[in-house]
Amino acid sequence: MLRRLARIGFGPGKGPSGPLTRATRRVALLIGLGLAFLVVTTIYEAVATANERARFPPPGRLVDVGGYRLHLRCDGRGSPTVVLESGGGMTSNEWELVQPEIAKFTRVCSYERRGLGWSESGPPGDPVEVLHRLLTTAAVSGPYAIVGHSYGSGLALRFAYRFPNEVQGMVLAAASYPDEEVQRIAADRSEQDERYSQIYAWTTRTGLLRITPERYLPEILRVYFGLLRRYLPPKTAECEIAFLHQTRHVQAFHTERGWPTPKEGMEEVAACKRGFGDMPLVVLSEKWVYSPDPGEQETAEARREEERQRRLAGMSSRGRKLDLESGHLIPLESPAAVVDAVRGVVLTSRSGR
Repeated sequence: MLRRLARIGFGPGKGPSGPLTRATRRVALLIGLGLAFLVVTTIYEAVATANERARFPPPGRLVDVGGYRLHLRCDGRGSPTVVLESGGGMTSNEWELVQPEIAKFTRVCSYERRGLGWSESGPPGDPVEVLHRLLTTAAVSGPYAIVGHSYGSGLALRFAYRFPNEVQGMVLAAASYPDEEVQRIAADRSEQDERYSQIYAWTTRTGLLRITPERYLPEILRVYFGLLRRYLPPKTAECEIAFLHQTRHVQAFHTERGWPTPKEGMEEVAACKRGFGDMPLVVLSEKWVYSPDPGEQETAEARREEERQRRLAGMSSRGRKLDLESGHLIPLESPAAVVDAVRGVVLTSRSGR
């Protein structure tokens, strides 16, 4: 057998030749170079992340909540304690323009959910239950006034629903009543959003996002980075943008997009249907029409969202809705409106009226 192979050119040190073999070798070489490149960029991602972590130390403290630690930042004195619940994928940096002002009239705490910002990664779990455990472990006693932004508004609703005796007021910014249309739209977008989220997480993990010049990033990231730089202090914006390049943060954001689970979504609907009695409640509504000459579809969508905002405010006999000339990032774009809303809720809670 060996002699036969040798006669046709497969002896020791020999191999097949020809265009196909050369093409195969080129492909193998390109694959090898590509893998080597990914190894280098992945190492670069790890080193850059370590440098950023050293450059931006946590402004608060890390609290063990059962095998992993969450970052908690509290300022001020007074009751009720205001708890700030950030939007999806955002950190306590979101409240940079809000928290110091609230601290002037009561105690206020912000934090990051597991894996986000300065918080450590942890096992999957109900974020509402984890927040309650964090506050209990950190000896941040109630009563509370919960402030939620966007995704965080849903968590605020569920927290107030699950712990009604501990919550005395609520502010919801850029929230939406979870009616059937909102749930359907969210379901329709989930598959496309999931693909984008997976790509974002993969390019972050391999360091490709970090080495890509910002002008070549997807428009949604470029616009978001621009808004952070526009509204936040330079160092805070730089810190938040750094997190959005880090594997742990982006992976946590990717995982978080799978929440709420159907069961938890039902809890949010149940909270809205049951209502909150006479709890002080303020709904801060973003601007819904941006076109100078809006068409019929945009106008109709704005009307439907206006009705959802009214339904949110109607969950309490003392609920009120404030329309803002603001985009979705209300804590950044209209921080004074958030502070005023919180002040009103806190003072009403204190007076017992």
